[in-house]
Amino acid sequence: MNRAVVVLIFVGLGSAHPGFAADLPAGFQQDLVVAGLQDPSTMGFSPDGRLFIAERVIGQLRIARQNPQSGEWTLNSQPFYTFDIPTNSSGQPEAHRSAGLRGFAFDPDFEINGYVYCFYMKDKLRRNRVVRIQASLSNPDVAEPDEVLLMEVPFNGSESSGSHNGGAILVGEDGKLYFTTGDGWNGGDNVQSLSTLTGKVFRINRDGTIPTDNPFFDQVAGDFKAIYALGLRNPFSMSRHPDSRRIYINDVAGTNKARVLQLESAANFGHDGFNGIGIETGDWSNAGTGGSNGRIISGGVWYGACGSFAPEFHGTYFTSLWGGNSSSFGEISMLQSEDNPVSGSFATNIGYADPGGRLKPVYVAIGPEGDLYYLASSYEANDGRVYRISPMNAAGAVPCDLGAVPAMSNASALVLALLVVMCGAFVLRRRAPPA
Repeated sequence: MNRAVVVLIFVGLGSAHPGFAADLPAGFQQDLVVAGLQDPSTMGFSPDGRLFIAERVIGQLRIARQNPQSGEWTLNSQPFYTFDIPTNSSGQPEAHRSAGLRGFAFDPDFEINGYVYCFYMKDKLRRNRVVRIQASLSNPDVAEPDEVLLMEVPFNGSESSGSHNGGAILVGEDGKLYFTTGDGWNGGDNVQSLSTLTGKVFRINRDGTIPTDNPFFDQVAGDFKAIYALGLRNPFSMSRHPDSRRIYINDVAGTNKARVLQLESAANFGHDGFNGIGIETGDWSNAGTGGSNGRIISGGVWYGACGSFAPEFHGTYFTSLWGGNSSSFGEISMLQSEDNPVSGSFATNIGYADPGGRLKPVYVAIGPEGDLYYLASSYEANDGRVYRISPMNAAGAVPCDLGAVPAMSNASALVLALLVVMCGAFVLRRRAPPA
């Protein structure tokens, strides 16, 4: 693939290192979407097109809105929600690499109920928790003040470092809530056990109860019944394929610390050895591209069957690679398809041209128009931005026809019409669309 070097210079964005560079494929361009973030870790587009961003260390979930006329994005000054995250002895947010707000997911009925599910590390006593918050009826850009606890997840019994914390969370095709924990790093509990909470994928109902069809439900007690898979090191993010609906885990482990795993019930992915629990399951692929920059997977997103990118990219799995901890640059790699998961580079040398800086890709998402967005973070310092990569020429775009609906029989149409009449008034009263 031909490549072109795109060097972007920004001044006055709160950084002493203004030069930010990225090597992009020929025919692509990059622009700044949002600046001034504090240690962001994840982001996602709500069904109504707003961009939600998790500022990890300070524990704030933020919202950016796009002006439909100018195309410019504006970061709301008021957070959607602020979490009770760990602080230091001075009462300031602790710049710990696994503390704070780690992940969030929208309810399938978000436009009706306003529910958002979040995974974060709570302070005093420090432990992870999965909660549900809800957008306010009077102002959908802020949440109601109270959160609903769904599950408490201590990082380990000894309350050691809490690093390798996991924290990915999403709603599966079955409507269940899936979330991950890591191995706790130094001093963490044994991940090869059904009586620990480390190194796992959990599956719960969206009200916090535990499904009785979980694979180990009848073998254990309490919250351990929520274990769905095990044997993970640091599953930093997850994704769901838009067609097959399979869930994929991005685990910072294995070659280049960039293994991608296909989630199955009772899977044991073998971190710390396989000891006979569950089904021994190998890697689906590895997103690493080699070298100091092409390692440590932090995010992943599937490109669908339509969008601004040319058809050759449809079905591709884009991943953000943080790069080595001592490296100033990261990458965005791509796995060709679900059937052919061969890894290759897409955007390289992402970071400050000045080696004294540190701002690298930590998460990726596909925007409503089909452009590729990535979150650049300094991770432990006060800097973070969102960038967008888009084609220079839209000739190869395949528009997503959001207005198209499949044909239905007259009987089905009549049933749908009756449902709309009966339920429409309630839905409109429950939630007006954001202004």
